[in-house]
Amino acid sequence: SAEDQRAALAALGTYAFAPDAFAAEAGVYAYLQDQRRGFGYFNEPEDPKIHARVLGAQQRTLDHLLHPRVLQRLVDASTYGNEYRIDTYLSELTDALFAEDLKGSVNTFRQQVQLEYVKRLIAVHADEKMRNPVAQAMAFATLNEIAKQLSAAPKSDGLTNAHRAHVLHVIDAALND
Repeated sequence: SAEDQRAALAALGTYAFAPDAFAAEAGVYAYLQDQRRGFGYFNEPEDPKIHARVLGAQQRTLDHLLHPRVLQRLVDASTYGNEYRIDTYLSELTDALFAEDLKGSVNTFRQQVQLEYVKRLIAVHADEKMRNPVAQAMAFATLNEIAKQLSAAPKSDGLTNAHRAHVLHVIDAALND
């Protein structure tokens, strides 16, 4: 049902994509670091690569959410009674990833997942093998909406401003190619 689909996306928004979804005390993250015993770190760093771990989990989630079969199912299901359409789906997913950051700074976990999401929307839009022009059109519309929102966002700290400029550049380069 549409309610179940909205609830599932809301849960992902809270537990996988929210600004505080991966907030933890710095002391907890320190326990992920391997103990150094001897000289076993010749070719690799010792740090636990927190951002890579978080992004990996978020990428696996986006793998499913933006899979061509899922997008096709959303388009097809609307013809036989499903009230949760692809436009609503992408709008709510975009809000889960961007809305809370538009008035303030964007933390580094959110910066990486926002850029990943934008790159995946670009891939959906540009995929010539995809047989889903509705999904491609919605990806195009979503990219334009993200660009509009980021352009209107107030200035913030240096990291956030650089991130927003980078995302806008990536969207502009993809859509004006």
